[in-house]
Amino acid sequence: MILSGCGAGCRQVCTDGRELSKVLASIRSHTLQAKQWEPLINPIFEKFRALYPAFQPFKVCFAIGILNTGGTVSNSFVLIGTELAGSTAAADLSEFRPGAFRDNLAFTGDLTQKMISLIAHECVHTQQAPSGPEAAKCPLLSQSLREGSADFVAEQITGRAYTGNHNYGDAHETELWQQFKNELCRSNTAGWLYNYSTIKNRPADLGYYGLPYRPELL
Repeated sequence: MILSGCGAGCRQVCTDGRELSKVLASIRSHTLQAKQWEPLINPIFEKFRALYPAFQPFKVCFAIGILNTGGTVSNSFVLIGTELAGSTAAADLSEFRPGAFRDNLAFTGDLTQKMISLIAHECVHTQQAPSGPEAAKCPLLSQSLREGSADFVAEQITGRAYTGNHNYGDAHETELWQQFKNELCRSNTAGWLYNYSTIKNRPADLGYYGLPYRPELL
């Protein structure tokens, strides 16, 4: 009855959940830490408000999904994909091929710090104005500025950028900038954004790197 009431989307979640049963079972103990991460939220809000007095906090929801987002925002919530954000190298990743997405799931750093940075990053998105019609002319530039500025502000709040691609970006800045300039106004942003599942031979989400940290490049 539940499936018939919520449509194809729920059926797809159930199908994907079965296909990801090993990894989801192996990270359950980490997802249960969400209750421990709840006290981290208000200090992030307080630091954000000190930096930006007009800050209006959203509710933060730790959700369980099917590894399709680490974090996103709605009209009322910051939504944390706890199963993806909480995955570590201890997870059973046998259901995944080698690549950037699997590497992201095999996180080896400080999970609490990662969660703080992710919440701060998504909180920035809640304060950003909607993109105007001009953004459609250069989608990659517009979206990279939104994501990069969210990383930049989150780093000012927490001391750590959410995406871990800055070392690679600094080491390859000249070549990356030349490639990026040539694609600024293309509609396909897959080479630079939201590409953990497809990128090869370099880190994912390099569109988050650069412009807010180096505005003189514009």
